[in-house]
This record gives sequence, C-alpha cells and structure tokens, in this order.
Amino acid sequence: MKKLYFRNKMRLLLLALVMTLGGQQIWAEVIRGQYKLCSYVIDTETGKMTVSGSGKVLDGFSQTGGQGVAYRSIVKEVVVEEGITEIANWAFADFEELESVQLPNSLTKICQSAFVRCVKLTRVNIPQGVKIIDASAFHSCSALSAINFPEGLTEIGSAAFYGDEELKEIFIPSTIIHLGANAFKNSGVSKIVAYPSFLRAGTDDFYSTLPAAGGKICILNGTGSAPTTMTSNLPSTWTVENASVLTGSAGPQATYKLYPVAGLLVISGTGTMNASFPSTEDIVNNKTKVSKVVVEEGMASIGYSSFADMINLTEVSLPSTLKSIYRECFMNDSLLTSIVIPDGVTLIEHRVFRNCRSLTDVSIPGSVKSFGQRNFAGCSSLKSITLPEGVETIDMGNFEECSSLK
Repeated sequence: MKKLYFRNKMRLLLLALVMTLGGQQIWAEVIRGQYKLCSYVIDTETGKMTVSGSGKVLDGFSQTGGQGVAYRSIVKEVVVEEGITEIANWAFADFEELESVQLPNSLTKICQSAFVRCVKLTRVNIPQGVKIIDASAFHSCSALSAINFPEGLTEIGSAAFYGDEELKEIFIPSTIIHLGANAFKNSGVSKIVAYPSFLRAGTDDFYSTLPAAGGKICILNGTGSAPTTMTSNLPSTWTVENASVLTGSAGPQATYKLYPVAGLLVISGTGTMNASFPSTEDIVNNKTKVSKVVVEEGMASIGYSSFADMINLTEVSLPSTLKSIYRECFMNDSLLTSIVIPDGVTLIEHRVFRNCRSLTDVSIPGSVKSFGQRNFAGCSSLKSITLPEGVETIDMGNFEECSSLK
C-alpha cells in the first residue's frame, strides 16, 4: 500500500541513531519496534503509530510494565494494517493522547481492555468482519461519541462501553447473540436501534444497568410487545417501541427499508442501484433524518448520488460483495467522519466524497484499479489517506481544499 501524505518539508529518515531503548530503534523522528508477532513504527512528529503483522497482536503491550507504556503520551493516531485478526488484551490501554484508530478488514476480535481509558478517542469504525468486542474493550473512553456495530457482530462483552459519557446513540445488528452485564452502564446512551434479537440477547444485568437517565429502544421489524423477561429488568425510564418502516425499490433486484424514527436506511438485494433512487419520494422527504446507512451483502454497486446530501449521516456499513462506487455517492455528507471501503472494490468513480467536511481518514483497498476525479475535494478535515499500489496516477484535483493534509 502507498501512504500518501502531504508535508511542508521532506523528512530525512536516515538520521544518526540517537539511542536504543528496550530493543526499539529510536531515530530523531521515527521509533521502530518489534513486539511478539508484530512490528510497529511511530512518527513522533505526527503521533502516528502503524502496526503490521498477522494474527493476534500486542498482547499486554500497554499493561503495567509493558513496552507500550512509554508511548502512552506520544501516540495520537493508530493504523492497524491488514493481516492482523485480533487486537489483544491491553494493547492500547491508557493511550491518553489517542484520538483516532483505523482498523483492518481482516480484524475479527477486539480483546479485553484493548482501548480502556483512551480518553481522547472520539470515533471508531468497526470493520465488517469483527465478531466479538470483548469485556471492557472501550471502558472509560469518555470522549467516544460514535461507534458502529457491523452486521456479523455476535458479542459485546461486559462493561465494554462502561462510562462512555459522550456515546448517545447505538445501533445493534441482527446478528447479536450476547450482550454482557454493564456493557453501557454509566454511558450517555439514550437511544438504541436494534432488531428483535436484541430483546433476548442481553443478560438481566445488561438491561438493568442501562443508563438510569432513560431513553428509547426502537425495534426494527418488530411486532407486538417486548417480552416481560426483558422489560421487567429495564429501568422505568426506558421505553420500547416498534419502528415504522417505509419500503420500495432501490434497483432491478434491490429494495430499501427506511426507518425514519430510527434514522436508518437499509439497502438489500443484488446487483446495482437505480440512478433514480435519490429522487424516490420516501428518500426526498426523509433524507435529513438518515444517520446510518447499511448496504447488505449481495449488492455489487452503489452510487449516482444514492446517499448524497444526507447532512446527518454519520455511519455507513458496506458489504464485502461491493465492486463499484459510482459518482457523487456520498457527496455533501458533512457529518460523515470515516468509512471502511471493503477489499474487493475495483472502481471509485468521481466526486464520491466531495465536500464531506468531517471526513478525517480513509483507507482505499488494494483491489481498487480505477480512481476518478475530485473524490475528496473539499474534505477539509482529511488528515491522511492510504492508496493502493495498483493506482498508478492520481489526479491532484482529488485533494483540492483538503487543508488538513500535510
């Protein structure tokens, strides 16, 4: 993969070795280290840490006495590269300056206390392949305000998001089978959007320890009332309701489900979406209510402004079957901060993310062969982008008005 960074000056990495500490080579600007099954590089100027390897990595890295303790106040951004399947226990615990994390499509599990007490971490985009978020994984991440739970996730462990006061709304996928005790205790969660499986997936201590301030649970595709075994354990300040749904055609073999009260738009089926989809009456009338888009497995292409101008869209889940993203697909989605583009996508056409002013980082998979024009123009918060080796030329118009790229 090629890393594309814009800097005001070229770095001279072949500097004299300053010192050696605990087996890591420390240069004037770059720290290189090995830890069990992985290697890492830390740019001390930008605070970026890149982790590469395979399998389960960084077990105990930032636990008391671990090698990572020395970097807790240095690292601001973490990029975990493809091939890594598990982020182990205490990997980034107490990384007090960590603000952003980029996770690979190969990831299947986030282990116990992996990001505990990362108090500046604000958003996390969980890849499609993750099945388990273990106990206390994001415990006391007090600034965490947005996280996606992808379809395929089966377990959220006990106290996984305990004390995450800025987390207000969550979406629980249909694949969930276990919700641990205290998973969201003392968090700021006041709205839960979920499928009927949610009503039976939680332990008694999960439901009873939802935030006492209260909130609303919106059940998608639900009928009738919630089971008393669940509602009897809910705080009296919480309500459960079945979310109404609007349905229609999204393509020759595709349909949509739109839940206005839940802010959720789901695209199902196979093949491609209609170019006329954005002008569908349901979409036009409810576009500003959509905060989450889920494109389900089977869809091969999206685009032609399908999700453009959704000014409250913050979360997107894309399927592994996706091959093409056509023009202006997410243009002007000003609250979208990050997105995982699945490996297998070969075409990203024109102006796909134009004017997504909150977008901070994007990783383009190695499968992409065609990359159009002005895809990131106007993305003023974009700090870094990873481009594949197969893309030989990049139209620099792609990065017009990307004032945060250095």
